[in-house]
Formats: sequence, structure tokens, C-alpha cells
Amino acid sequence: LDIAADITVDARHVGEPGFLVVAALLPDQLLMLNETGQFVDIGSAANALVVFKRKRLEESEQLMIAQDLVPMRVGVFQLEADIFVGYGLDANSDEVYYHATPMNMTVTPSADLGI
Repeated sequence: LDIAADITVDARHVGEPGFLVVAALLPDQLLMLNETGQFVDIGSAANALVVFKRKRLEESEQLMIAQDLVPMRVGVFQLEADIFVGYGLDANSDEVYYHATPMNMTVTPSADLGI
């Protein structure tokens, strides 16, 4: 799997110092992508908001969430998650701007593998 997203930053925020966030909402937990590219359960994070990347915001931000990911190799055989991407400003780090409609990711067992 390759999972990528593009964010269009509000013109008023372009050039401002900020951060990018990626969240995966599962039926029983909320995971956020950290700066090393690992999804962490925010229930175990010291801060409720986990930042994926800090930077000066550009007009359009491209995020590579996962590349060449084989779910089975990381112990995922079945999963349904809604993935949200967004950004925030360092000046107001409690506020995140994101699209209300998430990307949906579904991993199901393959009949070919006998799982």
C-alpha cells in the first residue's frame, strides 16, 4: 500500500510556522503518525496531539503516510480506519484545520492466503 494525501493550506496561513498531523480513527482507538513515521496510540502519548512534521506552511502540502506497506508484515490482517490529515499553526497549537470527510482504509483477509 501507498497512502498519500494533499492538503490545501488557507491563504492566510501560507508562510506561517506550523505543523502537519495524520490521525487514524479505528473503532476502539485513535492513532496519530509521529515524526518517525510510526502510528502511536494517543492514549499513551504524553501530549494529546502528536505532530507528524513541523515546517513553514506552503500553499499545498503533500504527505506520504505510508509507502510500500504490506499490512501482513506488520501484523495487520484485518482493519478498518478513517484517516484524517490536517495542519495547525504554531501560534495556536490547540487548533487543527482538517477536512471533515476522512479517507477510509479497509484491510481484509485474502482468500488466496487462506486467512
